Amino acid sequence: MDVLLINPNSRKEDSVEEIPLVTPPINLMYAAQSMENSGYDVSILDSFAMNMGQQEILRHVRQEDPEVVGIPLYSSDLSRMHTLTKMIKDENPERKIFFAGHHATALHKEVMEQFPNVDYLVRGEGEFSSVKLLDAIENESDLSKIKGISYREDKKNFHNPEDNPIGDLDDVAIPNRRFINKKLYHSKMSKRDNVDVIITTRGCPYKCTFCAKLTEDFRSYRERSIPNVIEEMQLIQENGINGLEIYDEIFTIKRKRVMEFIDAVKKEKLDFEFRIRTRATHVDDEMLRGLSKIGCSTISYGVESGNQQILNNIKKETTTKIIEDAFRRTEKNNINVLGFFMIGNKGETPQTIRETIDFAKRLNPLFATFGVLHPYPATMDYVEAKLNKSLQGDYAPFKPMPWIKLPWTKDIKQLYDFSDKAYEEYYKRPKYIAKFIKSSISQSNLNLLTYSLRNFYKRLSRLNGI
Repeated sequence: MDVLLINPNSRKEDSVEEIPLVTPPINLMYAAQSMENSGYDVSILDSFAMNMGQQEILRHVRQEDPEVVGIPLYSSDLSRMHTLTKMIKDENPERKIFFAGHHATALHKEVMEQFPNVDYLVRGEGEFSSVKLLDAIENESDLSKIKGISYREDKKNFHNPEDNPIGDLDDVAIPNRRFINKKLYHSKMSKRDNVDVIITTRGCPYKCTFCAKLTEDFRSYRERSIPNVIEEMQLIQENGINGLEIYDEIFTIKRKRVMEFIDAVKKEKLDFEFRIRTRATHVDDEMLRGLSKIGCSTISYGVESGNQQILNNIKKETTTKIIEDAFRRTEKNNINVLGFFMIGNKGETPQTIRETIDFAKRLNPLFATFGVLHPYPATMDYVEAKLNKSLQGDYAPFKPMPWIKLPWTKDIKQLYDFSDKAYEEYYKRPKYIAKFIKSSISQSNLNLLTYSLRNFYKRLSRLNGI
């Protein structure tokens, strides 16, 4: 049985935007490897990396003619996926379609109602349950015994019990990189153009209110063995890739494991420039020195707010002092910092937003983002906002993404205005510009420098009508 997995194109229609970081769809690669190991003929269409329109995707489906199409459903892509699944089904009503991913897991009942052309949902971690689903489709066997799926039968929707989290992550097959075209992926954020992705742990023990804590497989922290991780890195290096994104929620959560990783990379003489994500509460000088020596170029920290009460409200379990200390230590050890900041959190006011912008300026990381809070399904923010009726709108195709109304806001534009203001203030400062140029030159990061100058000129051209 032929299976096609599609990575959706979430860019705006007819977008010519230059994306600074395009990475392989590691979620689909894991699923594809499990399916292939079970005897299925699987391919991946990365419509995001190829910037494909709906008709182009449909032509590819027509050409490949798979019996089954699998698509991860993202909360921001509902309208587009509604249209695409209808197009696929209209052309061949016998072709089976399944959704997977966070949104399909969190709102499985709503998704089955809203997407009449989707036959199944694979909920939670899908490497094993997706294979069981394919087996059932191929053999026309009983679907009711497969944990972690939703399905239709006799015009009724059924939702089976959740599957257990995968206990030993080393049991999950390492994806063969033949599923992807490495030429499609790049990073303008580092000195090395090419890029791949690995995930060395799953789950997160923290309880931030904006984060997706919907299933046991996400709450339950688990880790791959370091030899297993090194095996995948060797595979990536053999594929001619030397740029790497490590997409763990908190890569440094266990200090001993990080030090073991550093020693293993040195021992195997692996040559990567890589970036990680972690919490400010889980770094120290010795660890940072070690990471820097084996090629860690950037650490991303979720700061969220510069106001301590807001940090407490969202259960961040950190302080502004700890955050400042982590930023200082990271840069002292020659690692760049990316700070994630949020606008619109519980208890937010214009004053706390101002404190966040000022805090970002004081921290002065090489990269900073200022996102507006859209509560993801099943997060504490989402559930609480629905209960107290502050949630504006909800998740449905052809509807705007929901947001949380604060006592002083009239519409979401007010929050986006603050976000725009934050970006303008942050990146136009002489102190920041000087740091950026100095850092790019000292680190020989011409990719980032040329990308930034090119896009600055484009913005200037638009503003002045050149």
